[in-house]
Amino acid sequence: MNFNFIFKIKSSFKIYGSIIFVILLPLIFFCFTVSISGNNYRSSNEERILFFSSTITISENGQIIIHETIVVESLNIEINHGIYRDLPLYENTNSFLPKSLGLNIIEGKMDGNPAIAKREKKNGYLRIYLGDPNSYIDKGIHTFEISYSYDSIIKRLNDEELLYLNITGNNWNFPILKSTATIVFPKNIILNSDFSFTTIEAYTGSMGEKTKNYTFNYIFTTDSKKADTLLFETTEILNKFEGLTVYIKWKPIYFISPENQEIDKTKMIFHQIKSFYNTNFPAFILFFGVLLIFLYYLVAWTFVGRDPKKMKVPPSTNIIEQLSPSALRYIWKMGFDTQCLSTALISLASKGYLTIECSKNGLTLKKTENEVNLSNDEKEIANLLFNEQSKSYSFTKENYIKNQMLIKELKKNLSKSYKNIYFVTNSLYYMIGLIASIIVFGISMVGTIATFEAGFLLLWLALWTGGVFGILSAAINAWKTRKINGKVSAVILTIFSIPFIAAELFVLTFFLSMPDSRFILLNLIFSVLLIIINIVYFKLLKRPTKEGVVVYEEIEALKRFLQNIPKDLKEQKKELNLQLEIDKLLPYALALDMEKDWFTDVFEPKAFSESTNADNTYYHTFAFAPWISSTNLKSDFKSFSDFKSFFSYFTSTISNNSTSPSSSSSSGGSSGGGSGGGGGGGW
Repeated sequence: MNFNFIFKIKSSFKIYGSIIFVILLPLIFFCFTVSISGNNYRSSNEERILFFSSTITISENGQIIIHETIVVESLNIEINHGIYRDLPLYENTNSFLPKSLGLNIIEGKMDGNPAIAKREKKNGYLRIYLGDPNSYIDKGIHTFEISYSYDSIIKRLNDEELLYLNITGNNWNFPILKSTATIVFPKNIILNSDFSFTTIEAYTGSMGEKTKNYTFNYIFTTDSKKADTLLFETTEILNKFEGLTVYIKWKPIYFISPENQEIDKTKMIFHQIKSFYNTNFPAFILFFGVLLIFLYYLVAWTFVGRDPKKMKVPPSTNIIEQLSPSALRYIWKMGFDTQCLSTALISLASKGYLTIECSKNGLTLKKTENEVNLSNDEKEIANLLFNEQSKSYSFTKENYIKNQMLIKELKKNLSKSYKNIYFVTNSLYYMIGLIASIIVFGISMVGTIATFEAGFLLLWLALWTGGVFGILSAAINAWKTRKINGKVSAVILTIFSIPFIAAELFVLTFFLSMPDSRFILLNLIFSVLLIIINIVYFKLLKRPTKEGVVVYEEIEALKRFLQNIPKDLKEQKKELNLQLEIDKLLPYALALDMEKDWFTDVFEPKAFSESTNADNTYYHTFAFAPWISSTNLKSDFKSFSDFKSFFSYFTSTISNNSTSPSSSSSSGGSSGGGSGGGGGGGW
């Protein structure tokens, strides 16, 4: 064996191995450092904050002025135009209306030049964009500065005062290699013999952590012109979404003493209003807008909308001889609705002028050969429905244009005959209030604090709440039935509604946890209140004229007569001609929305079992009203107690078939705690 060759190999291995070891040793040490530092290692394509310095100067009035210097390394990945800084507008509190911190932006710079590109409110923060919006900044190191002040950071805690301040914010998307916080107190406080710090702490790490990777120095000076300072400096890298927070308490009370808070009630109210204004300008506008518009409507109603005094007239049917059912409804409602037409058609049918055939496709009206007396508005309808060539008319989607014309002509005829004669709407006064409401709402919306997320959740909640309300309504109605299959449906609907309710509560809780959501919800409440006020006064501003008072008294007398008629019919059912009473009174009961109260009590089948065939347990609606027939329509209307369902179907069919097919619809603290904070990123 060639030992000399082996010796040469060993010698070469020792020499080259030593060289390789010397070269690899730093790399091994670096890799070991990376393995124990975790996220502290920065890859070559990672942007970072090299230095974050904050100087907090406390004024004698309790205001704090903050100057931040943020040195970043840009690689044009996220930091293209510059950086943004998110500064909180409100206290970290769970109250429905968080208190404003009184933020005021002083100036912002990039590399020594003014550089505030824009500001926007976002999710409870004021986002300040620093940089150049028109061009990309160079790769490399850039220094950003921002100065701002807070009015309400220092708090009172029992017999001490507290500065609990998030220095860097925990919402940065970059690591922070080094951070310092220099806190400067007023000299006259420090020199006070009674003054002493009771707690000086800081916290580093993610939100809620109590890690203390920092050093602290108290810099004392005997120079009366220089203030003492507290200096905090981190000793470890702050990774993404980690920050530095200081927690300092002292005594005695200086900034928030009871003496400083004793102000008269007028100033207190003014202070609260100002705080509300600063906290949520849109809600402030809406609140006072709602108040002023309500007062306007109240004054307008007092002078022009209050109804004249009425005297009760004994129950009677005198008004029937003066007004048709459609005219009676138009006057009673002080306006037109589709039910004016449906009651007119029922009246024409009850008089024997036409018959009504119901089907799934719509309604078919067929003229009879009977000669009957019609009111003026009924004559107008009859002329539009039929001509010499046609003896039938269909309320279907195909005839929607003619259906619209029919409604328009009836409304025009009723308005010409009765409006401003028997009642006035005071529409001018209402339009003033409505326009003012729109202006107030528009102004508030311009300044509304909103984000896409909050807006989307609010829209989702509105739609979802409507669905949940529909399911619960169906379940409640199902529980009211006495039938076994109805009870089964009620149980199924109740179980089915549980996950929907749970989702509603979960999303609502999440929505309310968002800072801006409380203000959006408050704005929504005021907006809904504004809508309610306009709806209520739309009705209240309408009033009868002097001539109309008598008519309204007679209408109320008819209503009382219809309410009392069940007792009379039950006592005299054998003597009365029931069919004649039904034909005459039915359209008027429908015009006065009595289809449920009247028919349930008056025409229950059992009430007339003695005078009819005992084999018939139920008497179909169409047996009481022979001028109504049905084809291909589910027979749900077994008695007059179910007539409400039929009439609702009848009116909705007219309404739906009068629109075009395309228009139908369906203790201590923690990192990230206290005031201040926020975060930032690149843009």
